[in-house]
Amino acid sequence: MKVSYNWLQSHFKKQLPPVEEITNGLIFHSFEVEGGEKYKDGYVFDIKILPDRAHDCLCHLGVTREISAIFNIEKPAVPFEKLGNVGGKKSSVQVEIEDGELCRRYVGRVVRDIIVKDSGQDIKDKLESIGQKSINNIVDAANLIMFEIGQPLHAFDLDKIKGNIVVRNAKLGEKITTLDDREVELRIDTLVIADDVGPLAIAGVKGGKRAGVTKETKNIFLESANFNPVATRKTATKLNIHTDASKRFENDFPAELAMEAIHLFSGVLKAMASAEKTVFEDIIDIYKKPEGIREIFVTQKEISAILGIKLEKDEIVSILKRLDISATVENEKIKVISPVWRLDLNIKEDVAEEVGRINGYEKVPNLLPENKLIVKQNPEYLVVNKIKEFLFKQNFSEIYSYSFSEYGDVEIDKPLASDKKFLRKNITEPLCEKIEFNLRNSIFDQDPIRIFEIGNVYNLEGETKSLCFGVGYKTKKLNKSKAEIDIITANLLKELKIVQDIKPTVVEKENMTVVEFEMTDIFKLSLVDDFDLQTLINKDANYKKISQYPRSIRDIALFVPPEITSDRVENLIKENSGTLLVNDPILFDTFEKKDESGAVIKKSFAFRLIFQSYERTLLEQEINELVLGIIAKIEENQDWVVRK
Repeated sequence: MKVSYNWLQSHFKKQLPPVEEITNGLIFHSFEVEGGEKYKDGYVFDIKILPDRAHDCLCHLGVTREISAIFNIEKPAVPFEKLGNVGGKKSSVQVEIEDGELCRRYVGRVVRDIIVKDSGQDIKDKLESIGQKSINNIVDAANLIMFEIGQPLHAFDLDKIKGNIVVRNAKLGEKITTLDDREVELRIDTLVIADDVGPLAIAGVKGGKRAGVTKETKNIFLESANFNPVATRKTATKLNIHTDASKRFENDFPAELAMEAIHLFSGVLKAMASAEKTVFEDIIDIYKKPEGIREIFVTQKEISAILGIKLEKDEIVSILKRLDISATVENEKIKVISPVWRLDLNIKEDVAEEVGRINGYEKVPNLLPENKLIVKQNPEYLVVNKIKEFLFKQNFSEIYSYSFSEYGDVEIDKPLASDKKFLRKNITEPLCEKIEFNLRNSIFDQDPIRIFEIGNVYNLEGETKSLCFGVGYKTKKLNKSKAEIDIITANLLKELKIVQDIKPTVVEKENMTVVEFEMTDIFKLSLVDDFDLQTLINKDANYKKISQYPRSIRDIALFVPPEITSDRVENLIKENSGTLLVNDPILFDTFEKKDESGAVIKKSFAFRLIFQSYERTLLEQEINELVLGIIAKIEENQDWVVRK
């Protein structure tokens, strides 16, 4: 979510900390800040708000509360005026809700004799800084309050509403043209805001064009509602209409804030769009199941035990109050009342998390002794670990392939792609594909590809785990995979202490052999009962990103005097290859030339060099120049002759 520094500042009397300090504070205590950019005289943060905090922090006010708690500064105040009931004029529009589970609260208000015009530059700047386009002062006011407190709002042209408003499911065959001119055929499980004629809006998702506000609009009906998160998400997904409003509703939003939002919406409209004869009618509020007060009782000892650090009662209470969370000490317990905007605070562990993150996770000590692991031995894990250890020693590499396939027994309701419509029923097919792929990119024709995977497969009976491994060669002539697989299989079963015969599924092709075992049989028959914990602590392990750019391969062969070793030649090549050489030169061929008496008169070494960049595709000319430079360095040595 984009968050404006200047907008945040408007909540505080004192100057906020600099951008860098706020960024670090949020990262270490609240959310990941993915980036930011300057906007005119201010700055805009790009903050990743996770779903568990979307209900209170997909808005500027929520972020200001975090900043207030992190830096222990004054409580933020909403920088907009509120307007409640003012004239005692009863609403001229009635609202009916057919399903109180789908529409949990509906707050509405009629405003007459409003002035529709462009917003002032300050409002335009606020919205444009966070990527929102200014439409008119009515729509802008709705967006302004949504990005201020999080509650989505909508305004209808009252004169285009026929009769009263009903919140109901769409009827068979009903359609709506949305504000962006998209005609949508509605499903009977789609919740809509309708009048006597038909749908006016898709509830919680998108407004309709029929009652949209235009420059000619004089009277409006304001909506501040709360819709079921699951139903909203299903509707947005099925119709493929995802909006700022649907994003907030589908992550759940406190129904208690609907009234707060209509007051703010009205206040902003009074300042931006009213005249002397403008009338704000009384507010309608249909709220059949109000949210109750959520009390959590926790002790100082419980909080300290959960966090692994001792905190006193007054410290806990102080931190919670910084977050605007009511906390009082009652005898030995701390009574915590969740604010209406914090739907995520329900149990004592939630309270402990709040205390821990604001106090600072860096203050939690390392409770495990160095280089010690506490492991509960799982029999199946032991077997899988033993299999991996064995296959690694046989020069196999582990792969992870897709669980989705073009064919299978279990079909996906919403597939990711046309070739991923099913859950895979075996690992053999994808493993064969991966062997072929690796063979096409192998450096030496005679080197086999050895890969394996342990993963889940699916059929109509359910989900099981399989072990699949295979060996492949570049050509049929070189293929020795069947004999190798037979030996490896026998040795693997011996390693697992399996004495009974297990028959895998075997696939033989002209250049490869692949076998697949059901792990259920292996788990049942294996007698493996221990393993070395130190195999889990590999301090020498390191990981390197694979370049996305193509590699260039060059071979250099040369004659050298008999006393010269291959290591000396290899070192010379490395020293003159620059940063583009991947790993070390590979020695793939040697022979000695002898005289009639059998004495070695010279040696021949052949090296393969692989060049690759992490930033771009290499040019043929630059690789050729690099190789020529290496050759020149080689030939500076007496009696070293490059074979051409």
